[in-house]
Amino acid sequence: MTSKLSLETYYRTNYYSICPKSKNILNSSEFVVYALQSSAIYSVPLFILAGYCVLKKTPKSMDSMKWAYFNMHFWISCQSLMISTLMTPISWLPTASSSMLGLFSLAGVPHTVQFYAAGMVGCLSMSAMISLFENRHNVIQNNRFRISKRPIRLLIVGINYLFAVVYPIPFLFGLPDQDSAKLSILQTISCPSEEFFQLPVFTISINPEFKTYAAISMFICTAFMMFQLNFYASTCIYYLVLSRSKSSSKVTSDRQRKFFYGILIQISIPYLFMLPAIFYTCYSIFRNYYNQDLNNFLILFANFYGTVATFALLFSHTPYRDFFRKVIRWEKTKPIGKISISGNRPSVFIK
Repeated sequence: MTSKLSLETYYRTNYYSICPKSKNILNSSEFVVYALQSSAIYSVPLFILAGYCVLKKTPKSMDSMKWAYFNMHFWISCQSLMISTLMTPISWLPTASSSMLGLFSLAGVPHTVQFYAAGMVGCLSMSAMISLFENRHNVIQNNRFRISKRPIRLLIVGINYLFAVVYPIPFLFGLPDQDSAKLSILQTISCPSEEFFQLPVFTISINPEFKTYAAISMFICTAFMMFQLNFYASTCIYYLVLSRSKSSSKVTSDRQRKFFYGILIQISIPYLFMLPAIFYTCYSIFRNYYNQDLNNFLILFANFYGTVATFALLFSHTPYRDFFRKVIRWEKTKPIGKISISGNRPSVFIK
């Protein structure tokens, strides 16, 4: 295929002569668009309910964690809505390209802005998750690694959020001509879904070395985030599980430990849910494997991450779980007052 060969010529000659024809609904854009945008019917009320639950139904003993919880829930909800309604992307893995068919495109928002917004929101949700563990880490009074000075804590949190805002920018440098890039994609995907020729396609890069650059930058980003996450989680595990504080009562220690277990459950379930999508993405990119059916299901998995994370939030802690059950059963909820930690019940968080 020469560079002079137009996209239309390729479509009318090469594509029809060498590519099998498929009318499978699973590899169509309509399947993805309808599935994603219809998910907003139940996900938006669920996100609002969970946000209300965190703000209004959090017990007094959890006040120190309330805003950290709400912050994480907010960004995860935004991440899900970016995929389902605002961007509604069609992935063309193994290439670094996609078609965006959501509300942003209907409103005329440039593809570069959409890509940056998606990358930033994804990083912000990760930063919010780190902030949740950082908050839990610093609540432990006998923690020798506890950061007691507020300016230092604000500096660390600020660096994380600044990193999230800046990280997607280098990927936008040196964007290729989009018409030429679409033709170049056919060197990797010789027989894409027929809609590839009909939809607008946004490509980040057609440079063969882009995979290496993207892999290195993502590794650095992941290592930067995971180092903090593992550090905060490790100190929490040590002081709440392995080491018992003599200055804290057994009731308080049990309450803090079970609350931390709830955080681990809430974080782990959504990421375990996403593991198949992560494995497929890596396999597709580094083996140049193309399967539009799996690409479409990849987007659906990414979208349902927010829903799974929200259910994990609602069911990981007893006050939220009880409130959600009462809402489902249309029962009247009783206001939550102050909770004493001197009674016989060891925890109000995890049953």
